[in-house]
Amino acid sequence: MKTFYLKKFTEGRSLPLSVRNSPHEENTEPHTHDYVEIVFIRAGHAVHHLHDREGRVVLSNSIIKGDVFTILPGEIHSYTNSRMFRNYNLCVGKQFMDDMAEELQTLAYFDTFFSPDREIGINQLHLTPLDFLAAENIIKRLVLLLHGGQESKSKKIAVKILLMELFLQIFDGALKGWKQNPARISDNLFMSITKLEARPQDKVNFSKIAREVGMSLSSFAHKFKETVGVPPSEYLNLLRLENAKKQLEETDMPLFDIAAGNGFGSDNYFIRLFKKRYGITPKRYRTLCSEPPGPA
Repeated sequence: MKTFYLKKFTEGRSLPLSVRNSPHEENTEPHTHDYVEIVFIRAGHAVHHLHDREGRVVLSNSIIKGDVFTILPGEIHSYTNSRMFRNYNLCVGKQFMDDMAEELQTLAYFDTFFSPDREIGINQLHLTPLDFLAAENIIKRLVLLLHGGQESKSKKIAVKILLMELFLQIFDGALKGWKQNPARISDNLFMSITKLEARPQDKVNFSKIAREVGMSLSSFAHKFKETVGVPPSEYLNLLRLENAKKQLEETDMPLFDIAAGNGFGSDNYFIRLFKKRYGITPKRYRTLCSEPPGPA
Protein backbone atom coordinates (compact mmCIF):
# COMPACT_ATOMS: atom_id res chain seq x y z
CA MET A 1 0.00 0.00 0.00
CA LYS A 2 1.32 3.44 -0.93
CA THR A 3 2.17 5.99 1.76
CA PHE A 4 2.48 9.69 0.92
CA TYR A 5 5.05 11.75 2.86
CA LEU A 6 4.71 15.46 3.48
CA LYS A 7 8.38 16.17 2.78
CA LYS A 8 7.76 15.18 -0.85
CA PHE A 9 5.26 18.06 -1.26
CA THR A 10 7.00 20.83 0.70
CA GLU A 11 9.73 21.27 -1.95
CA GLY A 12 12.49 21.84 0.57
CA ARG A 13 10.54 24.40 2.62
CA SER A 14 10.86 24.16 6.40
CA LEU A 15 7.16 24.93 6.92
CA PRO A 16 5.34 21.58 7.23
CA LEU A 17 2.43 22.57 5.03
CA SER A 18 1.45 22.02 1.41
CA VAL A 19 -1.63 22.81 -0.68
CA ARG A 20 -2.24 20.49 -3.62
CA ASN A 21 -4.76 21.08 -6.39
CA SER A 22 -5.02 18.39 -9.02
CA PRO A 23 -7.59 16.38 -10.99
CA HIS A 24 -8.28 12.78 -10.03
CA GLU A 25 -8.28 9.57 -11.98
CA GLU A 26 -11.64 7.80 -12.03
CA ASN A 27 -10.33 5.45 -9.31
CA THR A 28 -7.43 5.70 -6.87
CA GLU A 29 -5.82 2.87 -4.93
CA PRO A 30 -6.04 2.71 -1.11
CA HIS A 31 -3.29 4.83 0.41
CA THR A 32 -2.28 6.58 3.61
CA HIS A 33 -0.22 9.65 4.69
CA ASP A 34 2.14 10.74 7.44
CA TYR A 35 0.30 14.10 7.74
CA VAL A 36 -3.14 15.51 8.46
CA GLU A 37 -5.03 15.95 5.20
CA ILE A 38 -7.97 18.33 4.93
CA VAL A 39 -9.86 17.68 1.71
CA PHE A 40 -11.99 20.38 0.03
CA ILE A 41 -14.04 19.14 -2.94
CA ARG A 42 -14.04 21.97 -5.47
CA ALA A 43 -15.74 20.28 -8.45
CA GLY A 44 -17.67 17.17 -9.43
CA HIS A 45 -18.40 14.14 -7.28
CA ALA A 46 -16.98 10.73 -6.37
CA VAL A 47 -17.29 7.89 -3.89
CA HIS A 48 -14.90 8.02 -0.94
CA HIS A 49 -13.87 4.85 0.90
CA LEU A 50 -12.28 4.28 4.30
CA HIS A 51 -10.33 1.04 4.80
CA ASP A 52 -9.16 -1.09 7.70
CA ARG A 53 -5.51 -2.06 8.24
CA GLU A 54 -5.87 -4.98 5.83
CA GLY A 55 -7.16 -2.65 3.13
CA ARG A 56 -10.78 -3.83 3.28
CA VAL A 57 -13.47 -1.17 2.73
CA VAL A 58 -15.27 -0.44 6.00
CA LEU A 59 -17.21 2.70 5.00
CA SER A 60 -18.20 4.31 1.69
CA ASN A 61 -19.89 7.60 0.99
CA SER A 62 -20.60 9.96 -1.90
CA ILE A 63 -18.75 13.26 -1.84
CA ILE A 64 -19.75 16.31 -3.88
CA LYS A 65 -18.59 19.84 -4.60
CA GLY A 66 -18.54 21.78 -1.31
CA ASP A 67 -17.75 18.82 0.95
CA VAL A 68 -14.90 18.99 3.48
CA PHE A 69 -13.44 16.09 5.44
CA THR A 70 -10.18 15.09 7.11
CA ILE A 71 -7.87 12.10 6.88
CA LEU A 72 -5.56 11.67 9.86
CA PRO A 73 -2.05 10.14 9.74
CA GLY A 74 -2.25 6.39 9.27
CA GLU A 75 -5.89 6.33 8.13
CA ILE A 76 -6.40 4.55 4.81
CA HIS A 77 -8.71 5.85 2.08
CA SER A 78 -9.41 5.75 -1.65
CA TYR A 79 -11.75 7.17 -4.31
CA THR A 80 -13.85 5.50 -7.00
CA ASN A 81 -16.39 6.59 -9.64
CA SER A 82 -14.92 10.09 -9.90
CA ARG A 83 -16.83 12.44 -12.22
CA MET A 84 -15.26 15.82 -13.13
CA PHE A 85 -13.67 15.52 -9.71
CA ARG A 86 -11.16 18.07 -8.36
CA ASN A 87 -10.16 18.92 -4.84
CA TYR A 88 -7.79 20.94 -2.71
CA ASN A 89 -5.64 18.81 -0.40
CA LEU A 90 -4.36 20.83 2.53
CA CYS A 91 -1.51 18.72 3.95
CA VAL A 92 -0.38 19.75 7.45
CA GLY A 93 2.37 18.21 9.56
CA LYS A 94 1.09 16.57 12.74
CA GLN A 95 3.48 18.53 14.97
CA PHE A 96 2.35 21.78 13.34
CA MET A 97 -1.25 20.86 14.22
CA ASP A 98 -0.21 19.89 17.76
CA ASP A 99 1.39 23.31 18.23
CA MET A 100 -2.03 24.90 17.62
CA ALA A 101 -4.04 22.30 19.54
CA GLU A 102 -4.88 24.47 22.54
CA GLU A 103 -6.61 27.06 20.38
CA LEU A 104 -8.10 24.59 17.88
CA GLN A 105 -9.74 22.49 20.58
CA THR A 106 -12.19 25.34 21.17
CA LEU A 107 -13.70 24.79 17.69
CA ALA A 108 -17.13 23.16 17.69
CA TYR A 109 -16.07 20.35 15.35
CA PHE A 110 -12.44 19.90 16.38
CA ASP A 111 -12.75 16.51 18.06
CA THR A 112 -14.90 15.12 15.26
CA PHE A 113 -12.41 16.03 12.55
CA PHE A 114 -9.01 16.11 14.26
CA SER A 115 -8.97 14.00 17.42
CA PRO A 116 -6.63 10.98 17.10
CA ASP A 117 -9.13 9.06 19.23
CA ARG A 118 -12.06 9.62 16.89
CA GLU A 119 -13.99 6.63 15.63
CA ILE A 120 -13.85 6.01 11.90
CA GLY A 121 -17.11 7.27 10.47
CA ILE A 122 -18.77 9.37 7.79
CA ASN A 123 -17.76 12.77 9.13
CA GLN A 124 -18.05 15.47 6.49
CA LEU A 125 -19.19 19.07 6.37
CA HIS A 126 -20.96 20.41 3.31
CA LEU A 127 -20.30 24.09 2.66
CA THR A 128 -22.70 26.35 0.84
CA PRO A 129 -21.19 28.07 -2.24
CA LEU A 130 -20.36 31.34 -0.48
CA ASP A 131 -18.92 29.52 2.54
CA PHE A 132 -16.76 27.49 0.18
CA LEU A 133 -15.71 30.63 -1.71
CA ALA A 134 -14.59 32.22 1.57
CA ALA A 135 -12.57 29.10 2.43
CA GLU A 136 -11.11 28.97 -1.09
CA ASN A 137 -9.94 32.59 -0.84
CA ILE A 138 -8.05 31.73 2.35
CA ILE A 139 -6.52 28.67 0.68
CA LYS A 140 -5.32 30.83 -2.22
CA ARG A 141 -3.75 33.30 0.22
CA LEU A 142 -1.99 30.37 1.88
CA VAL A 143 -0.59 29.23 -1.48
CA LEU A 144 0.75 32.72 -2.24
CA LEU A 145 2.29 32.96 1.22
CA LEU A 146 3.93 29.54 1.00
CA HIS A 147 5.49 30.15 -2.41
CA GLY A 148 6.35 33.84 -2.12
CA GLY A 149 9.29 35.50 -0.39
CA GLN A 150 11.93 34.14 1.93
CA GLU A 151 11.19 31.87 4.87
CA SER A 152 11.27 33.54 8.27
CA LYS A 153 9.81 33.25 11.76
CA SER A 154 7.23 35.88 10.89
CA LYS A 155 6.18 33.88 7.84
CA LYS A 156 5.45 30.89 10.08
CA ILE A 157 3.26 33.12 12.24
CA ALA A 158 1.44 34.40 9.16
CA VAL A 159 0.79 30.83 7.99
CA LYS A 160 -0.59 29.89 11.42
CA ILE A 161 -2.89 32.91 11.40
CA LEU A 162 -4.29 31.95 7.98
CA LEU A 163 -4.76 28.34 9.10
CA MET A 164 -6.63 29.54 12.19
CA GLU A 165 -8.80 31.74 9.99
CA LEU A 166 -9.53 28.80 7.71
CA PHE A 167 -10.37 26.43 10.56
CA LEU A 168 -12.68 29.03 12.13
CA GLN A 169 -14.44 29.40 8.78
CA ILE A 170 -14.93 25.66 8.35
CA PHE A 171 -14.95 23.86 11.68
CA ASP A 172 -16.78 26.25 13.98
CA GLY A 173 -20.29 27.69 14.30
CA ALA A 174 -23.79 26.31 14.21
CA LEU A 175 -26.04 25.27 11.31
CA LYS A 176 -23.37 23.35 9.43
CA GLY A 177 -24.36 20.62 7.01
CA TRP A 178 -22.72 17.83 9.01
CA LYS A 179 -22.95 14.53 7.16
CA GLN A 180 -22.80 11.44 9.35
CA ASN A 181 -24.64 8.85 7.26
CA PRO A 182 -23.37 7.03 4.15
CA ALA A 183 -24.94 8.15 0.88
CA ARG A 184 -24.87 7.24 -2.79
CA ILE A 185 -25.47 9.94 -5.37
CA SER A 186 -26.60 9.70 -8.98
CA ASP A 187 -25.62 12.18 -11.68
CA ASN A 188 -29.23 13.43 -11.73
CA LEU A 189 -29.27 14.11 -7.99
CA PHE A 190 -25.89 15.84 -8.20
CA MET A 191 -27.15 18.08 -11.01
CA SER A 192 -30.32 18.94 -9.07
CA ILE A 193 -28.19 20.14 -6.12
CA THR A 194 -25.89 22.06 -8.46
CA LYS A 195 -28.84 23.83 -10.10
CA LEU A 196 -30.33 24.68 -6.71
CA GLU A 197 -27.04 26.22 -5.60
CA ALA A 198 -26.75 28.21 -8.85
CA ARG A 199 -30.19 29.87 -8.64
CA PRO A 200 -31.70 29.55 -5.14
CA GLN A 201 -33.75 32.72 -5.64
CA ASP A 202 -35.98 30.98 -8.20
CA LYS A 203 -39.29 29.43 -7.20
CA VAL A 204 -38.57 25.84 -6.20
CA ASN A 205 -40.91 22.88 -6.45
CA PHE A 206 -39.25 19.97 -4.66
CA SER A 207 -41.96 17.54 -5.79
CA LYS A 208 -41.11 18.36 -9.41
CA ILE A 209 -37.37 18.01 -8.73
CA ALA A 210 -37.97 14.63 -7.09
CA ARG A 211 -39.88 13.41 -10.15
CA GLU A 212 -37.09 14.64 -12.44
CA VAL A 213 -34.50 12.56 -10.57
CA GLY A 214 -36.82 9.54 -10.47
CA MET A 215 -37.66 9.56 -6.76
CA SER A 216 -40.63 10.07 -4.51
CA LEU A 217 -40.58 13.33 -2.56
CA SER A 218 -39.79 11.51 0.70
CA SER A 219 -36.96 9.51 -0.90
CA PHE A 220 -35.52 12.66 -2.48
CA ALA A 221 -35.64 14.52 0.86
CA HIS A 222 -33.94 11.60 2.62
CA LYS A 223 -31.23 11.24 -0.01
CA PHE A 224 -30.70 15.01 -0.17
CA LYS A 225 -30.13 15.18 3.60
CA GLU A 226 -27.70 12.25 3.45
CA THR A 227 -25.79 14.00 0.66
CA VAL A 228 -25.78 17.60 1.91
CA GLY A 229 -26.32 17.20 5.66
CA VAL A 230 -29.55 19.18 6.01
CA PRO A 231 -33.06 18.83 4.51
CA PRO A 232 -33.75 20.46 1.10
CA SER A 233 -35.92 23.30 2.43
CA GLU A 234 -33.40 24.21 5.12
CA TYR A 235 -30.54 24.18 2.63
CA LEU A 236 -32.53 26.37 0.23
CA ASN A 237 -33.05 28.92 3.01
CA LEU A 238 -29.31 28.88 3.79
CA LEU A 239 -28.49 29.59 0.14
CA ARG A 240 -31.03 32.42 -0.02
CA LEU A 241 -29.80 33.95 3.23
CA GLU A 242 -26.22 33.93 1.94
CA ASN A 243 -27.24 35.82 -1.19
CA ALA A 244 -29.27 38.28 0.88
CA LYS A 245 -26.35 38.83 3.27
CA LYS A 246 -24.07 39.62 0.34
CA GLN A 247 -26.60 42.12 -1.04
CA LEU A 248 -26.84 43.81 2.37
CA GLU A 249 -23.06 44.22 2.31
CA GLU A 250 -22.75 45.45 -1.27
CA THR A 251 -25.98 47.28 -2.21
CA ASP A 252 -28.50 49.81 -0.92
CA MET A 253 -31.51 47.72 -1.97
CA PRO A 254 -34.51 48.00 0.38
CA LEU A 255 -35.09 44.99 2.65
CA PHE A 256 -38.40 44.27 0.95
CA ASP A 257 -36.70 43.99 -2.46
CA ILE A 258 -33.91 41.79 -1.05
CA ALA A 259 -36.47 39.50 0.59
CA ALA A 260 -38.61 39.24 -2.54
CA GLY A 261 -35.65 38.88 -4.89
CA ASN A 262 -34.32 35.93 -2.91
CA GLY A 263 -37.56 34.00 -2.81
CA PHE A 264 -38.74 34.84 0.72
CA GLY A 265 -42.50 35.20 1.06
CA SER A 266 -42.30 38.41 3.08
CA ASP A 267 -39.72 40.74 4.55
CA ASN A 268 -40.87 39.75 8.08
CA TYR A 269 -40.15 36.09 7.32
CA PHE A 270 -36.77 37.06 5.87
CA ILE A 271 -35.91 39.14 8.96
CA ARG A 272 -36.86 36.27 11.29
CA LEU A 273 -34.74 33.72 9.41
CA PHE A 274 -31.80 36.11 9.06
CA LYS A 275 -31.74 36.84 12.80
CA LYS A 276 -31.95 33.12 13.61
CA ARG A 277 -29.03 32.39 11.26
CA TYR A 278 -26.73 35.32 12.07
CA GLY A 279 -27.94 36.52 15.48
CA ILE A 280 -28.67 40.03 14.22
CA THR A 281 -31.36 41.73 12.15
CA PRO A 282 -30.66 42.55 8.48
CA LYS A 283 -31.00 46.27 9.15
CA ARG A 284 -28.51 46.19 12.00
CA TYR A 285 -26.13 44.00 9.98
CA ARG A 286 -26.14 46.51 7.10
CA THR A 287 -25.52 49.36 9.52
CA LEU A 288 -22.52 47.60 11.08
CA CYS A 289 -21.10 46.83 7.62
CA SER A 290 -21.36 50.45 6.54
CA GLU A 291 -20.27 52.17 9.76
CA PRO A 292 -16.61 53.23 10.01
CA PRO A 293 -14.71 51.92 13.06
CA GLY A 294 -15.34 53.99 16.17
CA PRO A 295 -12.65 55.68 18.26
CA ALA A 296 -10.48 53.48 20.48
